[in-house]
Amino acid sequence: MNDFINVIRTDYGANLPFVFGQLSDLQTDVGLPAINQVQADQAAVAAGDVRARTFNTDSFEMGPDDLHFTANGYWPLGLAMGDEMAYLLYVMGQLSETQIDNGEGEPGYIQPGGTRTNEEKFILGSPIAGAPSTDFLTPDIQPATGNSFQIDFSTASGREYMIEASPTMAPGSWVEVGSVVQGINGIVSQTITPDAEDTQVFYRVRSVLP
Repeated sequence: MNDFINVIRTDYGANLPFVFGQLSDLQTDVGLPAINQVQADQAAVAAGDVRARTFNTDSFEMGPDDLHFTANGYWPLGLAMGDEMAYLLYVMGQLSETQIDNGEGEPGYIQPGGTRTNEEKFILGSPIAGAPSTDFLTPDIQPATGNSFQIDFSTASGREYMIEASPTMAPGSWVEVGSVVQGINGIVSQTITPDAEDTQVFYRVRSVLP
């Protein structure tokens, strides 16, 4: 697999990210001990390559030939690949090549001065590096003109952010207000004007992958 990755990177870029699903225990048509050997090789490649990620596929529905996934299996396979690639792009969009080569983009790495791992920050949608205050997606709210106020929050590249409002914070009560903004690896501001009839409103910032 290393040879295959090297060939592709020779053609398309030395730092091209790679994501691959680990061979499933359910793909018994491959036979033993081949499954165990391939799984071990795949894990070793991902462990030795800071721009490669792999994931377990044992929970994905297998077809009757014990080799190919069903349509229900390929769907989560694609989602998992997308999630892993999104993490790699999140890291590569914010750290230098030297930092990545030094392992500072690994999921379990905690940036200097921080309290959260890279993977936790990715899930939260906060920038990968910076002061401990950026370990959480915590907005800062300041008065603006009239009845309006300004919400400032940290963003990471490769993510979209939206402000949502709810009168009660009950599940299903949140609605989007303002506009969707793209992460810029820095502070983004939005001005919100509540409806005149609102007596109580709660706000939150939600981060999603594009």
